[in-house]
Amino acid sequence: MILRRLTDAIREQNWAAVIIEFVIVLSGVVIGFQFTAWNEARQDADREALIISRLLADFTVIEEDVTGVITDLERRAQAASGFIEMIRDEMSRWPATPFARAWAIPSALRCRRDDRPPMTTCCKVATCS
Repeated sequence: MILRRLTDAIREQNWAAVIIEFVIVLSGVVIGFQFTAWNEARQDADREALIISRLLADFTVIEEDVTGVITDLERRAQAASGFIEMIRDEMSRWPATPFARAWAIPSALRCRRDDRPPMTTCCKVATCS
């Protein structure tokens, strides 16, 4: 329809109508490109918000996992330091001969009760039942 009017205006050499029709068509194309760009920007913003919310959820889970691992490692380090302290205490009771020290460590390990979790403070040799 617009093309037909444009063709008729060119035949009649009505240049004002040709220019007006050309501006109308050109502005329609520009508005179409603007609308497409706006729609793509809106979709990108929606995708960005979705990705950010998913990343936030993932990082929250990771933070909780890392906190749990750190807590567990701190508990294990504390248990290990108690275990080392127990071995040092046990070794201080025996003479400084290699045989006595080699016997002191296994005797301290045998003293651990089965109802306790591993790597916790256990009884001393003097209190073993």
